[in-house]
Amino acid sequence: MVFKGGISLKEAFILGATKSAKTDGLDEARGSLEPGKRADLLVTDEETNLFMTMVGGKIMHETDVIAELSY
Repeated sequence: MVFKGGISLKEAFILGATKSAKTDGLDEARGSLEPGKRADLLVTDEETNLFMTMVGGKIMHETDVIAELSY
């Protein structure tokens, strides 16, 4: 969608999270970062280099860049 659809990377990530959760009937618990919802997220840069993955609020992967910033 970013390359052929003309939307920004940020828009693509938001659309992917919110639309998937809503389509699967999970939007009450997932799909956005809000109090009470499960914290599943990716932290990337503009080139989609992955810096951190969080599943259910637990850090599953983090690079040295994130580790240095968060502690």
